[in-house]
Amino acid sequence: MKYVQKPVKTYVFAISLILFLQSCGVYYKSPISLDEAVKQAGKVKIRTAEGKKIKYKKIIQSDDQFFGKKRKSGKWVQVPLNPADIQSVRLKNKSASTWVTVSSIVVPVGALIILLANADFGIGCIWCGGY
Repeated sequence: MKYVQKPVKTYVFAISLILFLQSCGVYYKSPISLDEAVKQAGKVKIRTAEGKKIKYKKIIQSDDQFFGKKRKSGKWVQVPLNPADIQSVRLKNKSASTWVTVSSIVVPVGALIILLANADFGIGCIWCGGY
C-alpha cells in the first residue's frame, strides 16, 4: 500500500504545483475605460469603490449596459456592472504573465541544477573531471 501511495502523492504534488504556477496573472498599471475593455475583449480586473477586486473573463456591452462575464459554479454568467461603483478597470498583460510564469519555473529549476552539479557527493566535482 505504501508503494502505491508514494507515487500518487508525488503526482498530486506535481499537478497542484503546475496549476498554482499557471494561476499567476499580471495586469497593466494604467486603468482603462469600460468601452476600451469591451473593445479589447480580454481578462480584466475591476476595483470597486469599496476597494474589492473582481476578475472577469471579459466585459461585454448590450443596450448601453455593461456586463462582466464570469464563471460561477461551472457555468458562465453575466454580471451587470454599474459604472458608478467602479473605481478602475485594468486589462491583463498577457506577455508579462507568461514571462512571470516561465521565470518562476525556470529560475528555481536552474538553481537546483547548478546546486546539484556543484555539490560534492564524495566523488568529486562534475565540472573538474572528478578531482
